[in-house]
Amino acid sequence: GAAAVSDSVSVGSGVATPSKTRAFGVLGPAATLVSSGMSGGSFAVGQVFNFTVTAYDTAGNLITSFSGPVPVTDQTGTFSGTAVFANGVATVKGSVAVPTASDTITVGSTLPTPAKTRAFAVVGPVASFFSSALSASGSVPVGQPLTLTVTAHDAAGNVATGFSGSVPVTDSTSTFSALSATFINGVATITGFVGVPTVSDVISVGTAGVTASSTRPFAVVGPAVSFFSSALSVSGSLPVGQSLSLTVTAYDAAGNVATGFSGTAPVTDQTGTFSATSATFVNGVATVTGSVGVPTVSDTIAVGSGTPTPSKTRAFSVVGPVASFVSSGLAIGDSVREGQVFSFTVTADDAAGNIVASFSGTAPVTDQTGTFSVSSVTFANGVATVTGSVGVPVASDVISVGTPGTTPSATHAFAVTAAAATS
Repeated sequence: GAAAVSDSVSVGSGVATPSKTRAFGVLGPAATLVSSGMSGGSFAVGQVFNFTVTAYDTAGNLITSFSGPVPVTDQTGTFSGTAVFANGVATVKGSVAVPTASDTITVGSTLPTPAKTRAFAVVGPVASFFSSALSASGSVPVGQPLTLTVTAHDAAGNVATGFSGSVPVTDSTSTFSALSATFINGVATITGFVGVPTVSDVISVGTAGVTASSTRPFAVVGPAVSFFSSALSVSGSLPVGQSLSLTVTAYDAAGNVATGFSGTAPVTDQTGTFSATSATFVNGVATVTGSVGVPTVSDTIAVGSGTPTPSKTRAFSVVGPVASFVSSGLAIGDSVREGQVFSFTVTADDAAGNIVASFSGTAPVTDQTGTFSVSSVTFANGVATVTGSVGVPVASDVISVGTPGTTPSATHAFAVTAAAATS
């Protein structure tokens, strides 16, 4: 009543020696189809291949009586083969019409256990190129060889192993030395160099009708052609002898940091007294530290001479000690009345004419009559306001402000007229 691989019939189980038939199989209806001859791997689109399918019952017996066609399908819906069984066995032969990364063929979907092949790829014609493994990361020097691997893919993303041939190679600068890539079994290795500096280059591999590959952007660094100063540690002014630092960077013609530049460059300033006379570059960058030896209203520091183009800092002043006092606020020909209070401004200046903002203190005040009401003035941040009056009339008076060792200020001469008579 049921399928069996091996059965036997016994007669007389109650006697000493019952009889027993030879073993025989009991065949049931076809329940399971098993495929063989497909080990996976890949086939080309349209390539004909074949495999065998066998019909078994639930006990695993070959059903030799099973004959006729059964449905055959695959995951793409394009398999061309059919399965027609004879004596329990069918040879399926056909091809798949579209590329796919993974396909399986199912035979006998109407049976309890249909046959299913192992997964296999179907490789189509080249649809795109893909670049990988660029040996340059970030930047590469002009003329330095670099290598990249390019793979040809079909529309399903399979490596197009059937593709062999030559494909054009270009880059953004049009100077890449390798002009073509030779593919073997869908893979090409390209080695070349870029001939000019650029901030961003891309290498492309492609041919008509196929999506080109493009590398990630990378810089190509040339020789140093210019210096650029930045990060000057002073802003506006600094005292004579105070240390300052600046960073100087070497650049190529494209504006990349010239990381291959290491060496020295001369350092100068407008006063000729900057204490650092050279800058030492490492990987395209130098830090210059020094001081200016004399006061000046405007100084700049330059790094380099000739080629590469020198850098120059923004202008800054260098302030020395107080060398003189300068009065302002009394014009030539001014006059005041005897006892009239008036004011003028005095600044403490260095030898270059900079106001010495660090000067705070007192300085004596005198005039030619000896009657000026103020005998000293107090400076704050290098500036003082003198306010007072002259006690006698005089045709010409001058007020002086100064300290020992400095050049005193002197106002313009002014007249002091007699006070108005009172009744």
